[in-house]
Amino acid sequence: MNYFEKYIQDELKKETKMLKKCKKYRASLNSFAGKSLMACYDSKKNFTRLYVHSDGDPANIRRYCGKKEVDEIRGISHCHFIDETISRLENNIKALQLLLKNYHSYRPEDVSSIIAQVYDSSEDLRYLFYETPSSDQWLKDRLAEKAAHIKQHGVYKPEHLRHKAIDGTLCRSKNEVSIYNFLLQGGFTFVYEYPLEVNGKLCYPDFLILCDDGTVIIIEHLGMADSHRYLTRQDEKIEDYIHDGWVPNVNIFLTFDDYNGNLNMEAIAWLITARVRKV
Repeated sequence: MNYFEKYIQDELKKETKMLKKCKKYRASLNSFAGKSLMACYDSKKNFTRLYVHSDGDPANIRRYCGKKEVDEIRGISHCHFIDETISRLENNIKALQLLLKNYHSYRPEDVSSIIAQVYDSSEDLRYLFYETPSSDQWLKDRLAEKAAHIKQHGVYKPEHLRHKAIDGTLCRSKNEVSIYNFLLQGGFTFVYEYPLEVNGKLCYPDFLILCDDGTVIIIEHLGMADSHRYLTRQDEKIEDYIHDGWVPNVNIFLTFDDYNGNLNMEAIAWLITARVRKV
């Protein structure tokens, strides 16, 4: 299974769970089923009146909703909203199931597993599928782009770069230094705080890493888990990443300090190695 298939399966599980939750709530709204709201604006009084009518009523009789019927208005609104949500979830689930059924990985090792052995050319043709750039050239290009950006815009918040890695590079936290040193000592090809535009905004992902298969991933370390303002800002940044095709747990990974400020470096090292290195 490749990362795309895993992402689709995870999304299918999430939406199936949400569908079950929505249907359970919808059952509690049965008394509001078959009713709709009509809004009529009174321009003379600058006031909007709400009326209830039953769907399919040939007489189209409508009943005015006063302040006392606020629970009914809310119930009808919820009923319509949940109905639309359920419809979308059901359509999504069918589409995802169909996609998984019809999707076939084109990776050489996957083609090799189903083709007759006499035709197996996976090793000869691997270069077509994994056009891995020279790691040295990739690093040289990214560092040159970072240097050009710094020359034009300066270093981003240099006053926060206080912690020195083993090669002298300054990082923003001790735990970022731990990740940096692991990548450096492990021979990984990476750039710290490479200037990247996502969703029209400039950001500086903590670690941009070149994988052995030629793909690129991001490691974002979130080190202030006890700060609501910080986490809210990070949520917005992750939404920007997703907008530009960076998929959590596929090509962007989040690491965290615990509430004591400690780092599970062993787990992070396993994560990076498993994603970056060829098995």
